[in-house]
Amino acid sequence: NKISELNNDLNVKGIMVQLPIPKNLNKNKIISQIDPKKDVDGLHPYNLGKIMNNETPYFYPCTPLACITLLEYYKIDIEKKHIVFVGTGMVNLPLSIMLLHKKCSLTLCNEFTEDIKSKTNIADILIVGCGQSKLVKNDWIKKDSIIIDIGIHKNDGKLNGDVDYSDVIERVKYITPVPGGIGPLTVCMLINNLVKYI
Repeated sequence: NKISELNNDLNVKGIMVQLPIPKNLNKNKIISQIDPKKDVDGLHPYNLGKIMNNETPYFYPCTPLACITLLEYYKIDIEKKHIVFVGTGMVNLPLSIMLLHKKCSLTLCNEFTEDIKSKTNIADILIVGCGQSKLVKNDWIKKDSIIIDIGIHKNDGKLNGDVDYSDVIERVKYITPVPGGIGPLTVCMLINNLVKYI
């Protein structure tokens, strides 16, 4: 009812449902109620469907857009590169499609992937968003690879990502820090999406 009210309010330019939501609620049903033209988080099926078809949606999902923007800003060429994902959630799935349209090769790994290190060890670019604190270690990556760490966890009062930053730092070419990496850039993308129609 609230989303319907906001959809019809001409003064409201963007709607975002903060995830995760309680498990007794249907996330997909709720997000689908948002007007795609106000879906500043880019998660409505209409916007995701446009991405699948390599067409421009009203809004791109914020975290995938942050990752693409980061790669473009640092002029990291991804054509013909092998990009490996650890985790296949709401960030990595649309991001994988967005990158696939840019002519790279992809491998997607999840908790059912056997011998996952053999996959991550051949990645030119490793994108990790699996919800496991410091999962990726030095022996998971090849030398001079590029890592985008999407995860965030709080341990002993300190924030860290899905990658063990201190363990891999000497082996990588580039890596996003946690905190201070993809998180703030995601917020920037959200604001950018919002001001697009103001």
